[in-house]
Amino acid sequence: MHTMNSFQEAPDLLDTPLDEVRWTVFDLETTGIHPENGDVIIEIAAVSVNESFKIDKNSEFSSFVNPHRTIPCENTLIHGITDADVAFAPDFASVFYNFLDFSRNTVLVAHNAAKDMAFLRAALSEYMQQLPFPVVIDSLRMSRLFNDNSVKHDLQTLSEQFKINGQVKGKAHRALPDARKTAILFRRMMKNIFPKECVQLGELVRLLSLHN
Repeated sequence: MHTMNSFQEAPDLLDTPLDEVRWTVFDLETTGIHPENGDVIIEIAAVSVNESFKIDKNSEFSSFVNPHRTIPCENTLIHGITDADVAFAPDFASVFYNFLDFSRNTVLVAHNAAKDMAFLRAALSEYMQQLPFPVVIDSLRMSRLFNDNSVKHDLQTLSEQFKINGQVKGKAHRALPDARKTAILFRRMMKNIFPKECVQLGELVRLLSLHN
């Protein structure tokens, strides 16, 4: 989904044909689900998807983030990340700077992007900074729009439905395996909708904005 000023801030980008856009598909793991209540990011990972929706398996980003607080046990049970894993990890500012470098000149993609962007927005607010991404695509919203035969649209259900799990090594609910799954799902959907449903990035953004 696009941010509020996407059309004003990125008109040239929005005119780009979808198969000429470079994408960064990313995922976060966190201490909880409520950034507004102080939950924070503890892992960021991303996968590059090049022009023509080709996944670049040699271009990945992954890093723990030191939250400077204890990870609740109930959340460790979900993603398996412990206090020991993040004890010597860099802080958010350092990791985010590297993530920015990795995702430069690309469009971000995430599954349930609103959640991930809320965590990034909250983390950046600590540094009095705003999100630098004019366009972010939500693969969850894409699935709801284009996968009519799917009853549920969470990443794990879709990964099972489309037999993605067997293509990805690593534990579910970890940032890099989930980013890889999202990239495969995104590629599958994009190859199905381009050019039948939309051709330019702006058309995809507008289409998704009409379906909440």
